[in-house]
Amino acid sequence: MRASEPLPAAVSFDVTGTLLGLPRLGEIYAECFARHGLSAPPAALAQMVREVWQELSIRTSPGEDRFSHHEDGVRGFWRELVNRVAERLALPPPTPFLAAELYERFAHAEAWEVFADARDVLPRLRAAGVRLAVASNFDRRLPRLLDEAGVAPHLDTIVYSEEVGVEKPHPALFEELLGRLALPAARVLHVGDSRRDDVEGAHAVGMRALWLQRGGHGAGGRGGDLASLSQLPARLGIAVLAAALLLPLAACGRKETRSPAAAKGSDLPTEEVAPPPDARVDLTKDEVEKRHAETFSGVLPGGFPRGLPLPPQASLVDQGPRWVEVLVPRHPAAVQEPYLGQLRGAGWSVRDGGQRAWSLRKGASSVRLELHAQGPSTRLRLSY
Repeated sequence: MRASEPLPAAVSFDVTGTLLGLPRLGEIYAECFARHGLSAPPAALAQMVREVWQELSIRTSPGEDRFSHHEDGVRGFWRELVNRVAERLALPPPTPFLAAELYERFAHAEAWEVFADARDVLPRLRAAGVRLAVASNFDRRLPRLLDEAGVAPHLDTIVYSEEVGVEKPHPALFEELLGRLALPAARVLHVGDSRRDDVEGAHAVGMRALWLQRGGHGAGGRGGDLASLSQLPARLGIAVLAAALLLPLAACGRKETRSPAAAKGSDLPTEEVAPPPDARVDLTKDEVEKRHAETFSGVLPGGFPRGLPLPPQASLVDQGPRWVEVLVPRHPAAVQEPYLGQLRGAGWSVRDGGQRAWSLRKGASSVRLELHAQGPSTRLRLSY
């Protein structure tokens, strides 16, 4: 993925190793094994679980979902894994109740860890208008797990292998993802920690992809494309977009100037605005919203709905007692979906009114959004 490529309309993520980790894997296995009369060190159990997982992966055909294709279903798969772990550690055969207990333990967020960089990056991407999704080789416990972990509210859709019947890198799983997002492959980026399952699988259907290698150098090649998800916003230009929210709007109230192009094709004022000396590009979502509101203080009408975000690079061009108009220097096709996603991410319900018009609602606030082409730019009218 090149730095010059456009901001994706959506980003999908792998789960295990990308959004969630298992720091207590061996400890939880040791606790449950001991409760059923079996003893083994946590480190040995964690290592053996990973080895048996890989063994069972080799047994299935490439792309075949190991859960739905197991002769005894998903619980049968996990029961076989637990039995093999015990056998490989020279332990007596466990009862089925051990596998059942472990299955339930790992269905809940307390057994997992949401990586700190994932917890930070998901709301930042949503605030920039990027839609988010998960595409994972996982079983039916995933939706509930992500909900408990606080990840699901950031997502537009969750696609997992047991439900689809195939595993990454099979194209059908990625095609299911694209169908749910209703987006072409070129507009979706996938991020994951497996070069084969995530990167090669996404590329096979025309999606862009970034390989996460936690602890690597994140410069491509064997070191992966990302060493941490915290590098993702800058890689996509999200940090720049966050700062850009402040710059054009800070020009409100300055003397208007017109470029030659504006004089020929538009009556809208334009102005080059340089970043202030103390401008930061690592703003959090809350900081962006706070400074965004401060920028408009005294400029927008007092009744302008609180918490209503505007698209990145928006410039105020006109206003009335109950409406404002802003200009975004991008074509409507590049503005519409990211901005609607940005609104949803800020808690606004969005209802299509036809003819590039939408009804927005949040609490007691109600707004009508209209989107119009203005040459190569987009003019938005917000009536409230």
